[in-house]
Amino acid sequence: MVHGLVRGALLASLAAWSLSSCQEARRTQEEPVPVAYRVVSYNIRHGRGMDGEVDLERTAAVLRRLEPDIVGLQEVDDRVERSGRVNQPEELGRLLDMHPAFGSFFAHQGGQYGMAVLSRHPI
Repeated sequence: MVHGLVRGALLASLAAWSLSSCQEARRTQEEPVPVAYRVVSYNIRHGRGMDGEVDLERTAAVLRRLEPDIVGLQEVDDRVERSGRVNQPEELGRLLDMHPAFGSFFAHQGGQYGMAVLSRHPI
């Protein structure tokens, strides 16, 4: 179900962008211009790097260099003890100026563990 929610949010965002592009093309009576989006998938391991340190700013720096429009994140914590009780989707969204959506797999260490989508456009 969670996979479906995150996938649904991603598909809804893509559909909305496609629709807005088509509507703009009709208004100008020109041929639609193909729109390209950079999509990234990243297993963030709850922000823990190869050095064992949880550092969301470092995670955000990696993503920032890729200049994504949409990011699919795996192994994301939301207020879990091991990652400092941070709402990781919200924090990464803030750091990257993107809109977050989160889907939980299960409760873990006082918070939730799951997947997230970040989008340049509202979800």
